[in-house]
Amino acid sequence: MLVNVANHVGYVKDTDTGVIINNNEEEYKKFLAAREASKKNNSLCKRMTEVENELSEIKSLLLQLVHRNN
Repeated sequence: MLVNVANHVGYVKDTDTGVIINNNEEEYKKFLAAREASKKNNSLCKRMTEVENELSEIKSLLLQLVHRNN
């Protein structure tokens, strides 16, 4: 059975399990948007690291070419 949590609008407590549930749909949508933004940020950081590594490799290869031609 679900009962409202006193002084906390949008929260209910499952009396069988003791779990507090946020029943506010607007807050849930904000949570999902924040989680998606975090995933996108993590993906961009990973890609940025890959690009940095590739750039470092290109720089190393260019230095090898310069030294070979001197």
